[in-house]
Amino acid sequence: MKIYSYLVILFLLIPFVSAELIITEVMYNPSTEMGSDSDLEWVEVYNSGTSSFGLVGFTINNKKVDDLVVGPKEYVVIARELIDGSDKDEDCFETFYGNGDRVWNSSDGNYQAVDAGSFNLKNKKGEIVLTNGNLEIKVNYLDDFGGDGNGHSIELVDNAWLESKETDGTPGRENTADLDYVPPEKRDVKLSIYLDDQIYTSNLYNNLFKIKFLEKDNCSNKEAVKVHYYLLDENNQTIFENDFVREKIGCSTFSKTGQLLLNRAGDFVLCSEVVDLDFEDINLDNNFVCQEIEVIDTSKIPCDLTIEIVNEKLFYFNKEKVGFYNQLNEKNYPFTIEYWVEDLFGNKIKDKVATKNTNKKSYTPNIEEEDRVLYLKSEVKPLCNDSNFTNNFAEKMLIVVNNQISSQSGEGDSTENSKIEIKKITPAESSFGDLVKAEIKIYKGNTNKYSLSAYIEKNGKKISEITKINLKDKFTDYKVTLPIQLKPNCNLIIKEGEANLIVSGLGEKDEIELLIEGVDKKLCRDYLSYVKELEKEGNNDNEGRGDKLSYKIVDLPKNVFAGEELKVKLDFEGDGSEHEFKVWAYLYRGSKCYSCCSDCEVVLERDDNLIEFDLNKNRNKEVELNINIDSDLEKGEYNLKVKINKDNQKTDQELTESIIIKENEEFELSEKTNKITGMAVTNFAENDNFGLSAEELEIKERSKGIVVYESSSEKAQKVVPYLLIIILGLVCFVLIFKKI
Repeated sequence: MKIYSYLVILFLLIPFVSAELIITEVMYNPSTEMGSDSDLEWVEVYNSGTSSFGLVGFTINNKKVDDLVVGPKEYVVIARELIDGSDKDEDCFETFYGNGDRVWNSSDGNYQAVDAGSFNLKNKKGEIVLTNGNLEIKVNYLDDFGGDGNGHSIELVDNAWLESKETDGTPGRENTADLDYVPPEKRDVKLSIYLDDQIYTSNLYNNLFKIKFLEKDNCSNKEAVKVHYYLLDENNQTIFENDFVREKIGCSTFSKTGQLLLNRAGDFVLCSEVVDLDFEDINLDNNFVCQEIEVIDTSKIPCDLTIEIVNEKLFYFNKEKVGFYNQLNEKNYPFTIEYWVEDLFGNKIKDKVATKNTNKKSYTPNIEEEDRVLYLKSEVKPLCNDSNFTNNFAEKMLIVVNNQISSQSGEGDSTENSKIEIKKITPAESSFGDLVKAEIKIYKGNTNKYSLSAYIEKNGKKISEITKINLKDKFTDYKVTLPIQLKPNCNLIIKEGEANLIVSGLGEKDEIELLIEGVDKKLCRDYLSYVKELEKEGNNDNEGRGDKLSYKIVDLPKNVFAGEELKVKLDFEGDGSEHEFKVWAYLYRGSKCYSCCSDCEVVLERDDNLIEFDLNKNRNKEVELNINIDSDLEKGEYNLKVKINKDNQKTDQELTESIIIKENEEFELSEKTNKITGMAVTNFAENDNFGLSAEELEIKERSKGIVVYESSSEKAQKVVPYLLIIILGLVCFVLIFKKI
């Protein structure tokens, strides 16, 4: 009877005592401002029942979840990286949402959080499966729900997934997303003229205006603006008008903002007005702008343009990238350059390409023959009245060799089959501080090289961090997406505009242009606050320290080989003020520079390795200069000069040290080898063992440290100390003998 009573009581209690787990919030793609995409991913689970639930033996996306008990009406966060691990960054859930003491407890939040062994959440769409083998909780999500890299999560509200109203989400507490919530729509849009106030006839201009959002914190949210623009003549009559819609604007843009082509000279007024927005503008005064434009008819201006093709060398291997420049004697007026490639018989190998700049161009030959003669050809078409068209054409001969020597030498370091191709960059128009993603197609051929680097540069200077990956398998196709972090540029030292994304490795290189416009306002606000904190700490740390500015060379090899890269490290110690520095260095003897590649077709300037940087108050900074030493130097003593310019002063400071150039016997050997083969090929191989047979390589490996040959003078120098000892001994013997 008692057992029956207990069963009845238990049966009655079942509807009132229950536990039900629900996935209620997901941070699948954290923003770059928060930190690492992967380390800050998390899933929130809620127990909607009235009894505790033992979360024991569960996995999330096949990764084990730490065991714990979830009380009724209680939240728990399952984090990809709860406490910072052994990775390079310091990003983790506890650091961002807690107090950073590397322990999650009540001082971090009033909810439980557990680790789940690096489970992965995809950014575009994905599935989350929480299971113990018997019970399974599953959620599917899309980036269309929101929270796609903008600092927001997605929250479950009334059985619908919505983007969180609050930045960084609401882990461990009730969701606040609202179906009726509309984000702030008011914003300040500023329109300005981007076109120069002096332009030329018969030249098409595409970048007329600059559109900038002044009150926008997150540049990842793209929006559209419609602009009406028109041109007034000297009589204030409208002679041209048009509209354009510029979509996908982050914080600012100036590219593809209208078109203007004029065929007559004169003074005009260019005006524009914002006529349509997706939101309400709080300051309409910024929406309208006019500027006087002077148009010059260049067809009446006499000129004489000369074009010349400058490249690196005469001989190239098949599939080796050929870099070259179209150099002009003057660039005062607009011009168009067409360049192409022909063979010895005038057949086009590469079709004509038109460009309006003289930046470095490239061409990669692909021949089937043993060798082939090709010609780079260029023609300049100026808008001015050119008096001599005979010098508007240039050509440069190339000899392409389909050579298999490298693969026959036993080194297995042929790169002729490797290929790098940048397929897509996202976004194509970025702001400083953005994370740029590059989709790259790679084929690794028969090469022992495995490292690949991606970075962004502007005017020869890197303006991003360097992203590196290793590819180990030969004869393999790879398709990868590399993230490249642009530097914040909050001090606006780097000008916006065109830059190049470069991917290099495996002996190959590819690059693509992208547009960088403006600075991420929110990122720079946080960055400048961080800099101020550093300065404050620096001032506290440097109390009582001397305020004298100083700099010195701290690392410099005394002996180097001709043709090597000399690395010099300098240490700068700041004073009580901020300073701007420009530093460069070169090798010289007498009045001649020996690091200017004087034997090359393109001679370098002495300041070609110039670097610029800021030195904050009472801070130390170490910088490194790379000096490429000429390859044809004789051994002996040379001088290194380091030039330092502070705060753009007229007089440069100098540091001078002596350097010993040693004789490079391996270089001489390779030169002799090239003469024997009858080919003057430079940079034939990067490996020191190139050209050695298997037997010679084995002898070289076994005989490290053994003297193979020693000159008579070297032998004589070694004998001198022994002769002196013998003579001294004889003298002592004679003196002792006389005393006896």
